[in-house]
Amino acid sequence: MNYQRLCGWAVLGVLGAVCLNALLRADEQSAGIYLQKALEAVKQKNYVAALELFDKAVKEAPDMPEIYYERGMLYWKNKEMSEGISDLNKAAGLINALDKPSMNRKNLLPKIAAGQSEYKKLADEFDALNQKYMARDLALLEQNQANPDPLLIDIMNIIQPFIPESMREQYNTLWTNIFSETGKKMTPLFNGANLGDWEAENPNWTVENGAIIGQFMDSLLVHKHTVQLNSGAYAVSAKVQILEENPPDVNAGILFGGRFDQFLLFGVRSNRVELVKFSIQQDVKNDRRVLMPNVIANCPPPAGFDAKQVNELMIIVDDDFVDCYLNGKRIMGKRFAGGETGDRKSFYGAPGLSVLRCKAQFTDFKYLIYE
Repeated sequence: MNYQRLCGWAVLGVLGAVCLNALLRADEQSAGIYLQKALEAVKQKNYVAALELFDKAVKEAPDMPEIYYERGMLYWKNKEMSEGISDLNKAAGLINALDKPSMNRKNLLPKIAAGQSEYKKLADEFDALNQKYMARDLALLEQNQANPDPLLIDIMNIIQPFIPESMREQYNTLWTNIFSETGKKMTPLFNGANLGDWEAENPNWTVENGAIIGQFMDSLLVHKHTVQLNSGAYAVSAKVQILEENPPDVNAGILFGGRFDQFLLFGVRSNRVELVKFSIQQDVKNDRRVLMPNVIANCPPPAGFDAKQVNELMIIVDDDFVDCYLNGKRIMGKRFAGGETGDRKSFYGAPGLSVLRCKAQFTDFKYLIYE
């Protein structure tokens, strides 16, 4: 009886393995059908349909290298380099990871290598052409850097992803010069004596020794009369110093799109700088308002940064771009999509200042509206 039972379990085990193997083959067969249809679409130059079929094949058999190879070569036809080289690398990796790849898959490796070589050649040609045009664009921008305007700033943002590493320092220097020239043209927002042109959310804002002092759990101060930033391009700057011995995770900075229900803030913390969108909701039950932050971009500060020292912040807004400066250096930029800020009107409104969970000092608060 025990022998018969053992034989029975052995037969069931073999049948289970056969069924599992059949299922795997069925998956590959299904992917193969999509692959064949995709290749037919490529022959007919219906590349959109081909990509859709390749994607379906990948979904059926994500470890099938032939699909990635063929899709990678289609990307090459479309000059989509990053996607194509990624697919070819994936195909090679899948084959090389196999203990015993089939002969067909071994024979596919030289074709993949040839495709990778073509991609490298195309990438080198693109880099050479890109360097040529970037050198021309940077030379033209440098000629106009003394008079920064929305068009110049817009071009700087547009070309940013394409700047070769060899030109990165030149590009960053140009941003620094734009900061310097913008600063020379700015108009003061604070008279150094009182808060007559300001609207404070609470009484915890004062003027001491020619500086604005803010302190509260969270508090806003908005300029209400002199300027409304309703144009497509403007700049705001201020010098900020957190007045805490051991500052926790606090924030102090300049805000724009300033309204007491929603605003954008570029601020410093003890360990980073960040661009935040705040919306304010009323907690009816506890009769208080609640700040709802959404960190849109952040980065670590440069070496030597100290939030307890005086740090100069500047934002330059050009339509849907925001460029952020810390002590004369552009440290990050962000292009806003409608889903992140609601719409471009998020940028509009009075400029202001903000403190969150700290005491901070502000001086040299200025603005510029580009003509």
